[in-house]
This record gives sequence, structure tokens and C-alpha cells, in this order.
Amino acid sequence: MNYHSKIINVLLSPIALLYGAITTVRNKLYDWGIIKSYSPTPPCIVVGNLNTGGTGKSPMVEYLIELLLTHHKQVTAISRGYGRATKGFREVQLTDTATNVGDEPLQFKHLFNKQCTVIVDEKRAHALQQLQSTETKATVYVLDDALQHRSVKGSTNILLTAYNDLFVNDAMLPVGNLRENKNGYERANIIVVTKCPANITAIDKNIISKRIQLLPHQSIFFSSILYANLVSVTDANNTIELTKTTAIISFSGIANDTPFVNYLQEKANLLQHISFADHHNFTTIDIDKIITIIAQNNIHNPVIITTHKDGMRLLQLQADFITKIQLYYLPTKMYFSPNEQQQFNKLILQQC
Repeated sequence: MNYHSKIINVLLSPIALLYGAITTVRNKLYDWGIIKSYSPTPPCIVVGNLNTGGTGKSPMVEYLIELLLTHHKQVTAISRGYGRATKGFREVQLTDTATNVGDEPLQFKHLFNKQCTVIVDEKRAHALQQLQSTETKATVYVLDDALQHRSVKGSTNILLTAYNDLFVNDAMLPVGNLRENKNGYERANIIVVTKCPANITAIDKNIISKRIQLLPHQSIFFSSILYANLVSVTDANNTIELTKTTAIISFSGIANDTPFVNYLQEKANLLQHISFADHHNFTTIDIDKIITIIAQNNIHNPVIITTHKDGMRLLQLQADFITKIQLYYLPTKMYFSPNEQQQFNKLILQQC
């Protein structure tokens, strides 16, 4: 950290202390039962993190949905629907747009279609109460990015923290990226360290486990990112495999696009990457910029690659642009080693 950054952190420290105090008092009011939490009758799995930025919540939610569906559960995923123009309770349909329901909920719906109900509601407790009449013995709720939403008491809380950005090394906003104090990790039953190197060692895992200071009720797992073949944004049946000779241009609007870019550089001939802000709402100006870059590279028919959630936002914009070029998204999945996968799945299914 340079001198300038240190000065800024000193100036921001009082704000961080105040923010930390406010979130701590709020959590204590929930812990003491002064503010009530809603506890749904069916199993309710809460997925979240303590700090801002991409920790892999969407791949985790998708992993859980797929796991539960294979064990014949009636799964409902509930999300705030970040960035949507609508408000309140809404069931996501395939005909919706990212503007109506948010990019990630739409992504879940496109992946699982009728197999999974997807709901958006900024008030998770309200959504759960609205769904009471549809509950069966097979019902399981999966709540996306809801660890800070204490109005709901989950039966299983999963905390995600990225390998290169552990919450224990972070500080409160605005000095760091923590949305609440580090001791919020105590609410988690399961901690998953995400985006680990494929070759992470047992020694590395042990060091991280000690840094986090696991409590008796907690289990820890280590996951990495698994990429699949490219999928056409407009046709899920159209897939291609990347090779080193594949000329590609990529763009993304996600919190941390470094793993995405690194993978493309390793697997293909990446000509250029364009970064946008997380959950960026694409405009015609952005599209024109991408088209200009394609022309400047002077490569015949290059493959244009983005992320899944960026693809969801693009579906509602410039349909001609999407159909005229080879626009694909790079699917990402959460990967556990076989041994950890077996243990993780067993732990989840025991609660459901």
C-alpha cells in the first residue's frame, strides 16, 4: 500500500467504524430476538458472502439447484433481482428480460426452465410468505445473496469467500470491501473457499482453515472454477470448443473478470478484452464500441465471448447484433474434488 492509499484509509476509517457499529447493532438485535426473523417450514439454504465483489454465488446457487433436482426436490430459488426496474414479488418467466427481473435470476430460469421456480423480491421474507400455499414435503428454498438479510432465518447458511480475497484479510467499507464485521462468519454452517487454484495443496487448505478460525458447528470446503464449452447466447444447442487457433474477442460486466480473461488467454487466441462495470446495462454505444473493435482487428468472423449473465442482459438489446455475429457465453461451474464433493453433497442433503 502506497502513502497516498494509507492517507485515504486513515480519512475513511471513521466512516468504516461507524458502518461497522451500525451493522453490529443490527445483527445483535436479530440475535437477541428484538427484531424477528421469519423461519420457513421447508429447508431454506442461504448463500452469501461478507464482502462485496464476485465470490461465485451464482455458480453455487446453480450447483445447489442441480444437486437438489437430482434428488427429486421441488426447488425454488429466490433473489433480489439486482438492477431490475420492477419492484416486489415476481415469478421469473423465460419471456422476461434482465431489466424486468435481473440478470442472474433470468440466468437461473434459462438454465433450469420448468424444473425450478425462480422468484425475485427485494424482501426475501415476503417472498417466502407468498409461497407458503405452494409448499410440499419436497420443497427446498435456495436464497441467493441473502446472508445479510436477517429477516429470514435459513436452515443452512453457506458463506463464500474467494481464495485470493479472504474475508479475514479484508476491512469494513469504505476502507475495505466488508459489508459487515468479520464475526458475521459465525452465522455460517458451511464455508466454501471459492476460485481456488486447481492444484491447491492440503497445506494451503490447512493454513486457510486456521486463518478463518472454524467454529465447532462449521465445515469448510474448497472449490475451483470449471469452464465448459461455449454456448450460443441465442441457441443453447449451439456449442463450440475453444482451441488455441480460435480468434476471439471478449467482454464482460462482472465484479472480477480476471479468471475469465486468464482462461480465455490460456485456451484461445484472445485478441482483445473489454471490461465493463459489474451488472453493466449495455447500451447501443457499447455495442457500437464492440463492433468497432471487431472491425479494427480485421479478423474474419471472430468468436465473440461474454459471461452468462452478460448474455442475459444482451438478449434484450440489439437483437440484430446478437444474431449477426458469433456471440457465445462461457459457462462456469463450481467444482469440488471428488472427496469434498461427496462430503458437501451429503451435508446439504442431510438438511433437506
